[in-house]
Amino acid sequence: MADESSTLEPRVITAVRCHDITVSLGNKQVTDLDKVVLVGMAVRLALHLRGVPAVTYDLVKLVALHLLHIPPLALPAILDVLAEVDFVKISKRGSSILSVIPTVPFYEDMFDGIGQYAENQTLSEPERLTLDRSSRAEIGESP
Repeated sequence: MADESSTLEPRVITAVRCHDITVSLGNKQVTDLDKVVLVGMAVRLALHLRGVPAVTYDLVKLVALHLLHIPPLALPAILDVLAEVDFVKISKRGSSILSVIPTVPFYEDMFDGIGQYAENQTLSEPERLTLDRSSRAEIGESP
């Protein structure tokens, strides 16, 4: 049986790894992994917004905090990431977010889009090493 991870694009693996690391960290704060966690939270929110109609920002904020453990201060940055990869449209009045209109694709397209965003970020050395180590561990290579 062929190794499924060898057929995935590296950016898809990066997005999946960021999500896995974020889930594993739970509510712990690791400042050396800020961008990895931001990408991981974007994946988490995108997974839950997929297929949802337009929703008020207040509801997104409540769900993000209570069910997805995304802090309110991080939510605008996460929505900006999702807007940058065309996974949401944000309705604003001035600088205030009124509502979010999800346009998240299904399955690998989602991971590919967010992974492409992650590839364009300048990651810190700890972030690069963490993602590299995670990717090698996933495909059975020794660290």
